[in-house]
Amino acid sequence: MDAKEIVAEARQVRLERRAVLSFVERVRGAPLGEALAAASSELDQRAVTVLALALIEIDGRLSAGALCLAFPWIEHIDLAIAAAGRTDDPGPALIELAGAERLAYEREGAALWLAATRLKPDEPEPPTLLTRLRMLARRELELEPGRMVLDLAAAQVRDPVVQELYGPRIPLARGPAGRELEAELARVRDVRSPLDLLVTPRTSAEADIGPIRRATQKVGRNEPCPCGSGKKYKHCCAGKDREREADASPVAGRTLSEAAPDLHRFLDQGVFLRLRPAELARFDPRELTTWQLRAAILTYLRFHLFEHAERALEVIVERRGQQDDELIDDAVEVFVRALLARGESARALAWIARSRDPEEMRRSLALELSVASPGPETLDLMEQAARAALAGGENRFLGDLVYPLLDRFPALGVLAGRGALDAERALDSLTILKAMDEARDRLLLPLGDLDWEIYRFLDEDVVGDWEWKGDEAAAGEPMEVTIEDRAREKELREEARRARGRVVALEEELAGRNREMKRLRQKIEAAEAPAKAQAGAPAPQAADPAVVSGLRRKVEELKHLIDSGNARRRELEQRVHDLSAGPAKSPAEAKGNGEGEPPDETDDGAAVPNRPVSSLRFLPAAEKALLAAPPGVARKALATAAALAGGTSFAWRQTKLLEGVEDVRSARVGIHHRLLFRIDAKERRLEALDLLKREDLDTALKAY
Repeated sequence: MDAKEIVAEARQVRLERRAVLSFVERVRGAPLGEALAAASSELDQRAVTVLALALIEIDGRLSAGALCLAFPWIEHIDLAIAAAGRTDDPGPALIELAGAERLAYEREGAALWLAATRLKPDEPEPPTLLTRLRMLARRELELEPGRMVLDLAAAQVRDPVVQELYGPRIPLARGPAGRELEAELARVRDVRSPLDLLVTPRTSAEADIGPIRRATQKVGRNEPCPCGSGKKYKHCCAGKDREREADASPVAGRTLSEAAPDLHRFLDQGVFLRLRPAELARFDPRELTTWQLRAAILTYLRFHLFEHAERALEVIVERRGQQDDELIDDAVEVFVRALLARGESARALAWIARSRDPEEMRRSLALELSVASPGPETLDLMEQAARAALAGGENRFLGDLVYPLLDRFPALGVLAGRGALDAERALDSLTILKAMDEARDRLLLPLGDLDWEIYRFLDEDVVGDWEWKGDEAAAGEPMEVTIEDRAREKELREEARRARGRVVALEEELAGRNREMKRLRQKIEAAEAPAKAQAGAPAPQAADPAVVSGLRRKVEELKHLIDSGNARRRELEQRVHDLSAGPAKSPAEAKGNGEGEPPDETDDGAAVPNRPVSSLRFLPAAEKALLAAPPGVARKALATAAALAGGTSFAWRQTKLLEGVEDVRSARVGIHHRLLFRIDAKERRLEALDLLKREDLDTALKAY
């Protein structure tokens, strides 16, 4: 058999020990290495998985070159880890893969962990390993699978910047949940043969393809079988249907294997954008819409799969005149920019020539073309871009100069990026700052705190000598405010807003994680508890240890994510509280809030948990004071009362139980006002008693 025939046969093999061993016997002596290379180039997950297992079974080991071809595309991550465990010195190959950015985040976390665990105590840590750990630490991966495995990899290295970036996640990774997960990963890595993980047949690797529909008709176990055999369903087609349901798809009545050729017709845009390269490679590009092809190109480029991106682009260009030409030219430009970032000027020029207006695209990309292949004119073009930016107007933004430099000459790019920061173009500036951070990571430079400080210094509003501020503004009393005070206040308000948003997002995420952990525990219980045998029913199949082990690993990873999320939430809530207090006070102010009143705090200073939600009622005195208060104070009072009634912890941390008055508490409303309230536990109601100025507090308390 030649390589093409071997790949075609491997694609049909079930991931079951007996089926793989049968395949091994049929292909002994065949060019499996060539077949593996062909399957890997086509992103054929099933063929790659079966061929890698066959090579290990025949040779006892997997070469580093074969591991590079197989590791990104092996269907299940535990099989990929086991394959790496059967490779002599897999560290350099895995680090090379991670550096090429060919791996999904979950797979890359496993690769970095495998490489880090192979390092000797006195061995220098590979620069690419540190670069990838640093770059991944900056990305929002809280919801990504494999987050804890990445934390385990970071915990293995000594680099102080990595330790600082991962921060509180390192102790959690070294805690009980992390140790248990690491022991399970080590068990999979050191398994005698990856085939030992195939106790029962494996389905296709899980993909995020949206809501799953039933692949079979729903039938009761004791009902007549729909096939018409006259037997009960449990004695006839129940077993076959269970296998179909294990490979369910978003299309009702069809398995994922059956629906794969035209699955793209049933996926919404959000789901399609989340597909991985191997899932996209199953589709015939000519069957995809132009929008789907453009999305596929972006995904391929993110994983540096330029050949597949070019194949999709060829199909798009063939549709010129039939489809949206602007969308087609946009796809060409995206691909050309990616080529220029790699320094492939000749290939980029060939694609520019195929655009609708080659001269216009060549003119707009002149600087990128010159930086990709530097020549005598490069400095002149850079000088022109800098002059245009200095002259102001529409061309004052230096992004067209900064990004090519960051790609090709990162150190120069970082210095140029500082000059491109512009407070009036906040989104562009933040994007440049993130690109500068990634350039620093590639160069293994210290953290770029100075870059962010420069931007924060620029981002201040110049105000006059007099400004209306806080409660005094509402009362009509002017207060002198310096530029520094105003900038600091603006920064604090913005940070508080962002922190509150992250608190809400984390609470939603943690709720979802808890639901997922509950679901996984139910799956573990179902896998471990054999079904009750009934008269005439076939003996229940023993639970697959690999499946149970995988579910347990997911549960432990979710526990770690929840612990990490809770710690982050507490940190953010404390930060919201600190930021909401405004700019730092002088030492004299820090001793008290004036008039001999101590700073507001909870009774014991401890963190306040979220309280039950209560109804809200304003008593006549509070309602009258609210209507008489300045609008700014009234709005703050209403927001404070609503937060307290909602049981929000950071609102309750700013309250205190008043001495000498039973069950009456005080809540801060700005700096100069207090809201008095009590809780009616029996009715589950918060009663707002009064709203008054801080200096009137002692007098008013005598009424209670």
